[in-house]
Amino acid sequence: MLELGPRSRPGSAADLAGGSCLALFCASVACSERGVGVDRNQELLTRIRQLQEREAGAEEKMQEQLERSRQCQQSLDATSKRLREKEDSLAQAGEVSGASAGLGPPS
Repeated sequence: MLELGPRSRPGSAADLAGGSCLALFCASVACSERGVGVDRNQELLTRIRQLQEREAGAEEKMQEQLERSRQCQQSLDATSKRLREKEDSLAQAGEVSGASAGLGPPS
């Protein structure tokens, strides 16, 4: 058996954190000794792929929502601008109308 240190055992978190090849090998040996086989690894890989696919789908939907939000904001900005222009136009018309009322015939 291989000695990894007084506080280390094959497959421990300390071994895996270092990411060494020896630690990964020991972890795989320890897993196989405990009866964790290839089936479990395949199961986990399948689950990882499924989660990655779900993540990609969610990312795509989020991008679509961002685009719709951007388009709505542009539409809102354009509508607000038209409203301000109409309000300004009405205010000017009111001023002209008020000035015209004051220019009536002399009494």
